[in-house]
Amino acid sequence: MVELLAGLVHDSNVGRAARDGRVEDRTRSFAAYALGLLAHGSDQIAVRQSVATALRAVIDDARMADRDLLVAAIHGWARSATGAPWRRWLACCATKN
Repeated sequence: MVELLAGLVHDSNVGRAARDGRVEDRTRSFAAYALGLLAHGSDQIAVRQSVATALRAVIDDARMADRDLLVAAIHGWARSATGAPWRRWLACCATKN
């Protein structure tokens, strides 16, 4: 499930195969939210790390033009993170744009 949702978020070959070609921005945003919910509900560290890695790549992409996807990735990533360090990073990320 993580691989498919991450494929949708990144508009990769895995995501495109599931959507018969191109993955629309709205679908990518909802997939980012879904990844966060999946991680939040999981007690498996590997799942949470995979989700955090996939969403962090979106957040760190300087070419990200779609604000809806960026916000969805931030929310999803925050749900996948544990502990206080993510709060400091999130505050920094929110002020970068």
